[in-house]
Amino acid sequence: PWILAVASVGRPIHTVLVYGVMEILFPEAGFGLSNIMADFMRGDFLPFIVIADEQDVTLDELYRDADRLLYEAKKNGKGQVAFGYRWDHYEAEP
Repeated sequence: PWILAVASVGRPIHTVLVYGVMEILFPEAGFGLSNIMADFMRGDFLPFIVIADEQDVTLDELYRDADRLLYEAKKNGKGQVAFGYRWDHYEAEP
């Protein structure tokens, strides 16, 4: 799904932004856009992407399950508080 694409490109975008700003603000440090490939070739790059993707998908599924539970409770007429949320504002479809 779309969440995998967002999670997968997060680190590369961050890397480009950080090295680009470092090159502009601190040219004497010797870091710049030419260092991007070195970061991508690090041994932790691919495992990080896989772990981040798995974490994002898992948390997204948990969020959707909680939202579904709140919807079902509203549909069944139980106006209570669960998971710290009130579901009075959720609209139940007939």
